[in-house]
Amino acid sequence: MEHLKPWHELALDTEHREVHFTLGGFFTLDEMKSFVREMDQLALTLITTGPTMKGLGDLRNLVPQRAEVAEFTRSHLVTAQKAGLTHVAIMAPPLVRMQYRRLSEGLEVGFFDDKPEALAWLRG
Repeated sequence: MEHLKPWHELALDTEHREVHFTLGGFFTLDEMKSFVREMDQLALTLITTGPTMKGLGDLRNLVPQRAEVAEFTRSHLVTAQKAGLTHVAIMAPPLVRMQYRRLSEGLEVGFFDDKPEALAWLRG
């Protein structure tokens, strides 16, 4: 069950106005809220310096999440759109792609197998 332990990484690309995030494992609602707070704090630089931003998500080690975590994620994506999020490139396995597609209605989302392909779409 070690592969289900939740983990994340975050990075900011100010040149391209992108938040890069990597998630793995299976999150509780509190763990996801903690991750989102950290991501929001990082994205604040982009939110306060321009009208739009993009996201690059590596979810290749994430598993489909519980309904309460998925609903919280959907709510956060709606809030992020209001803060200027316009596009998100996601790398994820098929079941996670299906879940993310349902959660991201109204947002321009592309699904990819590798980072170079995702970045080409995001920056194209």
